[in-house]
Amino acid sequence: KIEPLAKDVEAQFERFMVDPIKLDKGCIAKTAIATCLASLEQGSAEIFLKGLRHIQLEPSFGGPVDTAVELRSQSAFGLPSTGYPDTVLELTTALADEAYPVRQAAVRALSAFGRLEVEPLLRLKALHGDPEPQVLSETLEALLVLSPERSVAFVERYLDASDDAVAEAAVLALGASRCEGAFELLTSRLDGSFTRSSLTRTVFLAIGMLRREDAIAFLMNVVTVGPRRRAADALRALAIHRYDEALSERVASAVAARAEDDLRELYEKEFSVER
Repeated sequence: KIEPLAKDVEAQFERFMVDPIKLDKGCIAKTAIATCLASLEQGSAEIFLKGLRHIQLEPSFGGPVDTAVELRSQSAFGLPSTGYPDTVLELTTALADEAYPVRQAAVRALSAFGRLEVEPLLRLKALHGDPEPQVLSETLEALLVLSPERSVAFVERYLDASDDAVAEAAVLALGASRCEGAFELLTSRLDGSFTRSSLTRTVFLAIGMLRREDAIAFLMNVVTVGPRRRAADALRALAIHRYDEALSERVASAVAARAEDDLRELYEKEFSVER
């Protein structure tokens, strides 16, 4: 049984917390313990709460460095499995952590919680924004997973954000979600309604991320008959599937039929794999 071993590991965690910097420089041991317990879903709420609240400032050139960021992140992942009644409250606090990896972990943990009551909280996080685009993208993706029908329209508003990083976060969230409605929304942004061509390549990438037959067919059509620049963007998006030999052969045939050296070179670069 693994439970007794988990208790022994937790005891070691407590020992390292007595004098954190002296006994566990770099927070390496505590982080490893939290990671192990979280992956096995065996840790107690007490351990994960201590990890989630722990800040370990260690001397460094340029000022003290918090070495407990990954510990807090792993503790955020582990807490939901404990059944702790105030899990959502604790993760809400983590959403405001100074370190963006912890905020990102809190979003993922809330999403994995899988309960619709966290949807308003994630919406509020998205509306409030985040200085790190990865956190916003993760938040929007979590909403699309939790409640796809309601969230597609909510995420759509971010596509026209004045900040390119915010708009890109929304585009990538739609691609990662693979939810119904994302394909139509993304392709609609290629009909001239996007005012910023800088995001066009990201839209194509997101379409490739959907991993849907209609998305693949759309990209193949662009590679086959689309304008050269868009064909190149579609080719890069299809490269996500480079390990699909049948699809790679279809793309190769389409590129060969165009007889354009730059596209052929791009195909060779993007689809090169060791078999």
